[in-house]
Amino acid sequence: MTRTTPPRPADITNAYPQLEPLARIATRLHPRPGPVTPNDSSIGGPLLWPADEPWPYCDGPHVRAFGSLSNPSLADVRLLRDTEADSYGRARTELEQRY
Repeated sequence: MTRTTPPRPADITNAYPQLEPLARIATRLHPRPGPVTPNDSSIGGPLLWPADEPWPYCDGPHVRAFGSLSNPSLADVRLLRDTEADSYGRARTELEQRY
């Protein structure tokens, strides 16, 4: 069944003629859940990955935003955000004073 979007109640190009050259036909997707087979894509279903191929991963070193904290508390996150916001505000004030 083909589904189409009904026409808009007002033609926007009448109000803003400069938008008319930008008009394009668009395809709207309406995914529906359903059974996925190996011939289907992963849109709307599980990601299909070959059973004999390992899942990619990165075992390299990673820098964390919280230094050595691997599981920061909510208080740690809020403190870091407040500190960054204060720092940004000071830097902005210094720039405004220079120029």
